[in-house]
Amino acid sequence: MNDHECLYIVENRDADFSFPVHMHEAWELTFIQGGKGLTRIIGDSVETIDDLEVVLLTQYDMRHAWRADKMQPHNVREVKMQFYDDLISPQSLGKRHLREIDLLFERAKRGLTFSDETKKRVAEKIDLMLATEDNFEQLLRFMNILHILSLDTEARVLCSESFAEVKNKLETSKLHILIEYLRQHYQEVVRLGELAKMVGMTEVSLSRYFRRNAGVTISDYLIGLRVGHASRLLVDTDLTVNEIAYACGFNNISNFNRLFRKNRGCTPQQLRNMYTKSRVLI
Repeated sequence: MNDHECLYIVENRDADFSFPVHMHEAWELTFIQGGKGLTRIIGDSVETIDDLEVVLLTQYDMRHAWRADKMQPHNVREVKMQFYDDLISPQSLGKRHLREIDLLFERAKRGLTFSDETKKRVAEKIDLMLATEDNFEQLLRFMNILHILSLDTEARVLCSESFAEVKNKLETSKLHILIEYLRQHYQEVVRLGELAKMVGMTEVSLSRYFRRNAGVTISDYLIGLRVGHASRLLVDTDLTVNEIAYACGFNNISNFNRLFRKNRGCTPQQLRNMYTKSRVLI
């Protein structure tokens, strides 16, 4: 993609999925049809995709890939749509009419996948977008796709927060205090009573408040932080798995391996093997 384009679209049939984990300087919406069995890697998220795949990524330095580890690609259609972060100005994103798009872009910093219903709607809209050769009309139809994605209440974030190294600008004040403390002390033993005192709540009220506002329990959030930091060390350092486990607050290696696999869908060593030491910039 070059600086003279608002939107760059490329469609591939029987795409080659042998390229390494990479990153690039543009935001990207990826649509894959017929890709059941492909492995999707977004940061430290490793999952096997279904027939339809729609992923939005709005973090330019997030490493990602789709790989044919468990299947032989056949009749796979891939459409990549790349755009820069100034497609819609930050000033406009702050306005009422674009609030949902702003929230969409914020969540998609860690990679965002969508519900089956939304994927089907997007598939139809992509066909319409590709059917026109008018650049302006194509851009309008792409904006309509973003609008559809922004309305999907079942959209799911992929990469862990600590691996992505991004912070949610939408956090409430009390939640911000709690999350900042967990981010800074994830390597230590964190006690519920200490957290409750920090925000003037009982332990029971705190647990309910955190789950309601963060969407997960404090324990699960803390484990997610530790796994995310461990993933980053697995990718960026030569530390052993044991050293990484203890450095990230896990008290034994078996517990680390079990929780890592539960959260990431692969073992620590498998994640490390998926990355090369050099980053690929596209």
